[in-house]
Parts: sequence; C-alpha cells; structure tokens
Amino acid sequence: MFYVEKEKENIIRNFLDSIKKTSSKDVVEIKNAIQKAKQDWAISQQYFDSVSEPDLVDYAIFNQKACEQKYAYLIKQAKQLNLIN
Repeated sequence: MFYVEKEKENIIRNFLDSIKKTSSKDVVEIKNAIQKAKQDWAISQQYFDSVSEPDLVDYAIFNQKACEQKYAYLIKQAKQLNLIN
C-alpha cells in the first residue's frame, strides 16, 4: 500500500516537473488532477464515515490523510506555477 502511494507521488511529481513548460493543455491537466484529488479526498471521507471495523478504520484514516496531502500538494504546486490563486 505504501509503495503504491509513493509510486503515485513520483508520477505526480514528474508530471508537475513537466508543467514548468506550461501549455494550455498542461493547465487543463493539472486542474483535472486537482479536481480528481479533491474527489478522491471526499470519497475517502465517506469511506471513513461508513466503516466501524478497527482495521478498516485504521486504513480509512491512513487513506483519508494520504488523499488530503495529495490534494494539498497539488494545490501548492499549482499556486507556485501561478495556475491558480
């Protein structure tokens, strides 16, 4: 699980590095990535609200935090590239 999240983080980092040569297509892609991350975060919150098994609660907390951090990271990068305010 941790390996998968690290791999996703590396893919996102590589994607964002490529945006430094920003085109209108790239702006759309980063905005789509931000929207997807926001949706994933909302889904993780709903999942957390729906579980009660201790092991699943632990997973839900981990997943929710990971989704939140991914969203925050994408927002921060987009702001640094002046793609959003």
